[in-house]
Amino acid sequence: SPFLELVHRIDRPTSGCLIIAKSSTTLRHLHAQFRSGVSVKKNYQALVHGEWNLGPRTIDLKLSTRKLTVDRVRRSVPDPTGQSAISHFRPVQWFSGYTLVDITLGTGRMHQIRAHAAAVGHPVVGDHYYGDKTADKILRQKGFRRMWLHSQSIGVIHPDTGAPLLVNAPV
Repeated sequence: SPFLELVHRIDRPTSGCLIIAKSSTTLRHLHAQFRSGVSVKKNYQALVHGEWNLGPRTIDLKLSTRKLTVDRVRRSVPDPTGQSAISHFRPVQWFSGYTLVDITLGTGRMHQIRAHAAAVGHPVVGDHYYGDKTADKILRQKGFRRMWLHSQSIGVIHPDTGAPLLVNAPV
């Protein structure tokens, strides 16, 4: 196709779904859906540190984006004056010292899942910005080299047909 454009973004170390538009008209329609957030359904899986004993939990914690002076990298930080950020976490499987969780997003802020998971004491495994550096160093020594956050599905309304469209990327 002569026209290919990303409809949305995910963090570089995150694996999984990306939606690419093949026309500018489709791109505009899908951008409008992502901005409104009403018809877009995003589901992720993450492996987090610790044994999640919080049960299914909605994290409604406002976030602000800040550029930290030490490494000049932008990060999302909890801030009562920040933008609304809502994540729904549900534990799926427990391992010794780790938990696999499903996450459904209510909003789409920068690093939202990563910041929320860290804020409740269960950072995403392998996360260089919000993670447990000591525990991740041990995992790297055992061969684990990446962040364990995966965009497993994105649902939108098809711009041409009006039918629900679900894009899946198995782990």
